[in-house]
Amino acid sequence: MKSISDLLSAWPLLTTSLLVAVALLAALITSIDLGTRFRVEWMGAYFIGVAVSMVTSVLVSWRDLSRGANLPFQPDRSDIGHGITLLCLAIAAERAFRFLLRREYQESRGNALLGALLAYILSVNVVSSLLGKPGGLHQHMFSAALVLLAVFAYAQSQPRRCIVIVRNTMLAFLLVSLLSLLVRPELVVDANYRDGILPGFTVRFYGFASHANNLAPLCLLLMCCLRLQRYDWVALDLLAWLIALSSIALTQSKTSIVLVLMALGYFWFLDQRQKVRNIGPKERRGWQAATLTSAVMCMALIGMLVLALQIGGGDFFAKLDTLDSREQLYTFTGRKTIWVETLRIVQESPLFGYGPGLWGLEMRIKTGLLFAAHAHNQFIHTLGAAGIVGLVALLFCLGALAVAAWRVRDTTRGVSLVLFMFLVLRGATEVPLSVANPMQIESLFQMVLLVICVGGLSVRWSPRPQVAAPNAAHFQPAPAEPEPNGHGPQ
Repeated sequence: MKSISDLLSAWPLLTTSLLVAVALLAALITSIDLGTRFRVEWMGAYFIGVAVSMVTSVLVSWRDLSRGANLPFQPDRSDIGHGITLLCLAIAAERAFRFLLRREYQESRGNALLGALLAYILSVNVVSSLLGKPGGLHQHMFSAALVLLAVFAYAQSQPRRCIVIVRNTMLAFLLVSLLSLLVRPELVVDANYRDGILPGFTVRFYGFASHANNLAPLCLLLMCCLRLQRYDWVALDLLAWLIALSSIALTQSKTSIVLVLMALGYFWFLDQRQKVRNIGPKERRGWQAATLTSAVMCMALIGMLVLALQIGGGDFFAKLDTLDSREQLYTFTGRKTIWVETLRIVQESPLFGYGPGLWGLEMRIKTGLLFAAHAHNQFIHTLGAAGIVGLVALLFCLGALAVAAWRVRDTTRGVSLVLFMFLVLRGATEVPLSVANPMQIESLFQMVLLVICVGGLSVRWSPRPQVAAPNAAHFQPAPAEPEPNGHGPQ
């Protein structure tokens, strides 16, 4: 009798839930039908949503970097943040289901790359959640795979428009971050940073990112988008480059600054090679020898710079109880301490790992490493979170990305290789292939790389933008073939 009374008392909630489910299903079917009929593409809103979500996270929490937080900054859990996430996931669901129901995959490009990325996401998010130790379910088990599928479908028809959206979004994000220096500098700047590149310069620019190290990839994304799709107005194009370069310099992110310098050097090399293709063979051989010598010397200098900045004079054998400063995590000593602890955890579950909760709040409190949000190494973190299965999937994913980036290196003017190498090399000290949350900076970077690799298979990028009208790009009918007399059909 008690169970029946409980059921009767709960019937309004059950009825409401059923109606909401039916309404959502009807909205999904309707949006799929409309998207198929009118070719409406809303996935560009995802890239804007990630940037807006980062800004609102800082504003809602009213972060104060001048006081120094005891824990790494966490995204907000406010209604605004949840609303942006749900909106982006709804848009992704519509595009992904339309991709599957209309069997667009039968004519899509880059299916092998999609399969490798999906295998990695599912092994890290789903398999480790179900079989890891302690494992545990989390809210983003399938959302990362959903967004990946939607962005892949979007990239089939609108890669150029996507790059323009990302370019404008990143420029607006960095511009708002810099303007905040005049209004609320404690939101975006740590004025007490002591381990910077320039002696005596204690300012470190976070922008509206969760950390200064996470702002650097956004600056590189803006540079790469500008290389593919420049602004028509030269002054605006130069301003965008200035904002990107100054922002990444102010982050004082040593590894990222070195990698960006290497990327710019590679772009310069490609542009110079293009200029000398029409000169004589003797001059060409001399240019190649000089370029090779310069490249070797540059790589040697960069290698020494990295060693000097990362290793310094720290103690390689620091113990857990000596890791009492947040900035120690960004030295070789602090990272080595976390690596040792992560590898110890792997021994408890070597096949499927600890689960997606690796270096979550509970684990940080348990180990006493309150500042360690992740393992500060992509391979070690994946091994700890998803075990040997996840590590194999990661290597397979990187191999597929390497092949795709290499195939489109010419059509993307070297951007695909730059983004891929930045992803891999940054993995030595960070976790850029994190797929725990599709609304984080790491996921945004991955999705842009996917769009460039897929779009480069059929799009020849030009220095100037040639974007079709909204919602109509790449869907216009092909022009009729000219008649033999040289005139079109009458």
